Amino acid sequence: VVLAPMIFLSGVFTPTESIHPALADLLAVLPLRYYVDLATAVLFRGAGLEAVLRDLAVMAAIGAVLFALALARFRTHFGAIGK
Repeated sequence: VVLAPMIFLSGVFTPTESIHPALADLLAVLPLRYYVDLATAVLFRGAGLEAVLRDLAVMAAIGAVLFALALARFRTHFGAIGK
């Protein structure tokens, strides 16, 4: 349910510039979009670390937020079981 739309909207098959403007806000929270930008820059343009640092930082931030949410859910779920 989540994976297929994320793949189609991330820019894997079509450039993100051609996607409808109403979906632009949704694209900003998809980590796959930043990975596709990073991989394209490195593989096709030979970009260095300084060119892809922003994409790496955004992916790390999204990962940190999702990890914190998962950790909080884990603690509340298993904290209730342990009592």
